Amino acid sequence: FLFISNSGNNNFVSATKHTFATKNDRRTFIGPLGLPFGFLDGGEYSLRVYHFKLHLTSRIEMAAKGKTNNNISLEEEREQLNGLHPGFLLKRFETEAEFERFQDTILDNPTICGFEPFLTGEFAINGDKLYIGNDDSLFKEHDSAVAVGPGVIDGGSEGIFLSMKNDELMWAPNTPSLNHTFVVDEVGYYFLFYQICLPVDQVDMTKFLFKEIRSTFLLDFHYKNYDLLGKASYLTAGEMPLPHMFLYFSVSYSALLALWVIHLNNGIAGQKTQREPKPKIYAIHHLMSSVLFLKVLTVFFESVRYHFIRVNGHAELWSVVYYMLSFFKGVFLFTVILLIGSGWSFFKPYLTHKERRVILFVIVLQIIDNIAVVVLTHETVSERLYNDWSTVLHLVDILSCCAVLVPIVWQVNSLEESAEVGSVSTQIGIGEDGDDGNKESTST
Repeated sequence: FLFISNSGNNNFVSATKHTFATKNDRRTFIGPLGLPFGFLDGGEYSLRVYHFKLHLTSRIEMAAKGKTNNNISLEEEREQLNGLHPGFLLKRFETEAEFERFQDTILDNPTICGFEPFLTGEFAINGDKLYIGNDDSLFKEHDSAVAVGPGVIDGGSEGIFLSMKNDELMWAPNTPSLNHTFVVDEVGYYFLFYQICLPVDQVDMTKFLFKEIRSTFLLDFHYKNYDLLGKASYLTAGEMPLPHMFLYFSVSYSALLALWVIHLNNGIAGQKTQREPKPKIYAIHHLMSSVLFLKVLTVFFESVRYHFIRVNGHAELWSVVYYMLSFFKGVFLFTVILLIGSGWSFFKPYLTHKERRVILFVIVLQIIDNIAVVVLTHETVSERLYNDWSTVLHLVDILSCCAVLVPIVWQVNSLEESAEVGSVSTQIGIGEDGDDGNKESTST
């Protein structure tokens, strides 16, 4: 039952209507922006970019003066940034591992441009004009689904690219945007990322040595699918069955809880009547019932949460209810495991001072853990705050699991010591009985 209570889905999604904000970000590659999304036939993708701005900062000036010189004209700033090509690409990958390999390749060698095929291959962009090779037959069948607009390159199954190179059309106060509808040949698992591609020419690249390229922008992007009934769903393709699945699991856990409670009641009744031997019921069993009850509520409200995400694209209220219940379930679960490990109610009716301190420590860790979860639900993947709290979450989980083992080790050592003392006492008792028998025979 502890396994059943602990099994679950740690998904931090509270919306598929995302916003992503960064200011003076020195990363030349940011991805994935938001969670990856599985698009079905007819799925829709929209992207809006607000307050986009690039600027260069000299590392030498920052080290010497602690500040940068911003007193430059617009023409000088454009000349400094000439050759850079920033942009956003929604690209299809088979798995997350494939995207991670793609990301690692670019991070190891920043001169690699993730959207180079859109600039030099069949697709090419020049200023605010879009060129799609010599053969546009790729788009003849689904012209209405092709994303169009300044800086937009729709590569079909290769991805949808939004160039931010033209500062007069794409930068603040302008709001570049795109909308795309997926067709059968384009369905798949897509990742959105941002990159600043460096110049290919070595001479142009040297002017960016000892300089940091900083990006500022705010993104608003929506992902949407349609189910078999034609209803809009903001869940990714793999998550669309989750509302019904979690509802089924909540009913299943309710049935298991009912069986468990009936079993406990039968055991208690057998102990009172003493008509036949019954398993002994300890206080810890009732705490296990509480854990399972919280599990039922958690899974049920997770089903409700996913339902509203599917319908509205967000579920703030139900997410609060779900994470509150998840917090209490986590605290109860670790407490029960600690009590079982310490031998409470099985071997002793009390807890030592050290064991109480460990339980208090685990409760504090669970509070930090759930704070991290709440922060993660309100941040978008690849934002700095998301990355920091994700690290905190993993660290706290590891510490909690290690803390659970401490009273178990103490109890095992205590039982071993008790067994050794009992064995020695038994041997001494046997020896004394033997000596008494020898004395009696001698006197006789």
